[in-house]
Amino acid sequence: MKTLSYPILCYPHPSGGYVGVLLGEQLEAFGATRSSIKEQIEEHLKREYQKKGTYPSFPLEAAVLKTIETKVRIGYNTDRAPFLTTRQMKVPVHVVYGQSGDGTQLCFVPQLGFDFFCQDAKSISELVQSQASRYFRTLEIDEVNHLFVLPRPVLETVELKVKEVKRAFRDLSKYYRSSQTKFLERFAEKIEDTGKKNLSKPQAAWEMEDMVNKLADKILLDKANVLVVGESGTGKSTVLQAAAKKISSMGPTGSTPVLWQLVAQRIVAESKYLGEWQGWVQGLLDELSDSNGVLWITDIAQLLEIGSSSASESAAAVLKPYLDKNKVQVVGEATPRQLELMRRQMPDFVGRFQIIELSELSENAVFSIMLKFAAFAKQTGRVEIPRETIDTSFRLLKRFFPYERFPGKAMKFLGACLAEATAESAKKIGPSDALAVFMRQTGLPEIFLRDDLLLEETVLQQWFSARIIGQADAVAQLTDVVKIYKAGLNNPKRPIGVFVFAGPTGVGKTASALALADYFFGAGQKKSPLVRIDMSEFKHSSQLERLLGSGTQPGQLVKEIRERPFAVLLLDEIEKADPSIFDALLTLLDEGLLTDHFGRVTNFRNSIVVMTTNLGVAKRQAIGFEGGSSVNYETVLARHFRPEFVNRIDQIVGFLALDQPSIKNIARKELEALAQREGLAKHGIRVHFGEALVDHLAEVGFDPRYGARPLQRTVETLLAVPLAHWLLAHQPAPGTELYLDWDGEKLLNRVV
Repeated sequence: MKTLSYPILCYPHPSGGYVGVLLGEQLEAFGATRSSIKEQIEEHLKREYQKKGTYPSFPLEAAVLKTIETKVRIGYNTDRAPFLTTRQMKVPVHVVYGQSGDGTQLCFVPQLGFDFFCQDAKSISELVQSQASRYFRTLEIDEVNHLFVLPRPVLETVELKVKEVKRAFRDLSKYYRSSQTKFLERFAEKIEDTGKKNLSKPQAAWEMEDMVNKLADKILLDKANVLVVGESGTGKSTVLQAAAKKISSMGPTGSTPVLWQLVAQRIVAESKYLGEWQGWVQGLLDELSDSNGVLWITDIAQLLEIGSSSASESAAAVLKPYLDKNKVQVVGEATPRQLELMRRQMPDFVGRFQIIELSELSENAVFSIMLKFAAFAKQTGRVEIPRETIDTSFRLLKRFFPYERFPGKAMKFLGACLAEATAESAKKIGPSDALAVFMRQTGLPEIFLRDDLLLEETVLQQWFSARIIGQADAVAQLTDVVKIYKAGLNNPKRPIGVFVFAGPTGVGKTASALALADYFFGAGQKKSPLVRIDMSEFKHSSQLERLLGSGTQPGQLVKEIRERPFAVLLLDEIEKADPSIFDALLTLLDEGLLTDHFGRVTNFRNSIVVMTTNLGVAKRQAIGFEGGSSVNYETVLARHFRPEFVNRIDQIVGFLALDQPSIKNIARKELEALAQREGLAKHGIRVHFGEALVDHLAEVGFDPRYGARPLQRTVETLLAVPLAHWLLAHQPAPGTELYLDWDGEKLLNRVV
């Protein structure tokens, strides 16, 4: 029998008792005594042993608790830069160390969150002081003072007896090996040719085998740093993945370099303290240099942005000396726009890489890839994808995603179809199935997706007229947009439409935007296809970053459209925004694109942009019921906005003040919506409304200043509240018919 000893640090708790921490596992226990803590942790380890057949891989022989007084200088942060004080402080650092399985000393510093191996216990104090001094430089005075109030812990040990000593120490050897690449394993993912097949995603780079071989030779034979450049969707990641797997399969383990895939942003995302990420990057690069590895950075352009607004102080600046001395080998991927910006900001960094350009494949090659995916689906998942489904998918993607590149968009879409078919245990993906998936992804109705369906103008007119009341001209203009889009005559390099809805408050501008969103994109999206942004919240130029974004953080507008690219973007009260906002929107309105300072593009070409305004509306026009309007909105907008902005507007839709019949129709519409609410529908209760009630709502629910906007509030207070009281008091039977009317003074209700 062999005894394994595991160290536990017990901290006195202010309320009494102790908190115990099993070192290396971060397992905590609370107990009245130290003995009870030992019992809890011992029971836990025994239960885990029964499940896994092994104990933790870091037993210590003759563990020792030592407190080391560490001299540190305190750091401060200012708006300009961090700096260190000249005054030194002594901070007590608690250290636990002991002999590990291979005879070296394993040292834990739980207070500072790190551990290390060393050959001689005599060097522990020096090593701890060196590491702690570097760590404390990242802290400020309050954080260091917090360490003084921590109570001195007491060291306890748990003794466990095992028979299979070899098994425990075999696991321990894995711990030693992983400690040599702890930063790589923490932030990157090892790419290996495991031979396992992913049933949902093919591993081959079809039709790009020559590029894979070229890249593998550059990495393996030339030992070059390589930057694969191509538009999003052309297959950069696929080629790199295939090259990595080819390299790992070309020889026995250890004889070929290992590729580690890194998302650079992940390092900064986990950083909490000043200077912490720099240490992590250096540690990662040192591990890469010491091992037979190649670092694949998926977002290499962001290296020039991570850690600092200046490229000279960014993560790229930390990496560059390693590249200069050929200490590490790096591959990355970037778009042409990102490459251009990297060359502007840090040309010497880009100069360390050999550029391999990846162009978009021909249509024949794309069809070949899609057919090979179909064969892959049949072989791995036994799901058939006929040629007509491939044809339908290609047509939809080419028509409605012209800004995305093949084969990426085809693989993404067919992968989604295959995933749904697999989840539903379907054996075939027909054209109608692909169409249904496309509708759910985009919200586009079937009328736009199928060429064999004809658009009936009468039905279209009735659909919009039922939702936009009293605005015949607006309905005509919006139905024209639908016809242009159905015919495929819209400009694919611009938003679907750019409109200004001008007119008094409460006459249906927002309702029209919502109707447009529902018709175009309401067929399948879970979220509302209307993205509404109140532009009165952006009255100052300093708020531009909140709208568009800054650095790695997207603004409100960018975030919304990235989540819902098929949407109606409603910029409410556009005239109230700062003029700098108008200038920033010019590219969006003209090209349907917004590019941040680091080359990341947000696409608005599947969006409809609607801007509302009250400009030019005199007070007298909003009072009473007007049947027409003589306002020349083009002239009014030209006075307020620059010509460059006005020229990017497709149509100016003028809204009239509401007349009496229109207000009554809106009142009827609100009553119909009330009758369909869940509390009535689920109990089968039907509600009818008298004409006197409609007249009363039209009168009290209309305000000359706000149009029909107060009508919804009136319906809630005048009808919804009393109706709720009546339902709860009477508990009517299913099928009950209720009649509501107005007698001139109060609400009347009776069961029919």
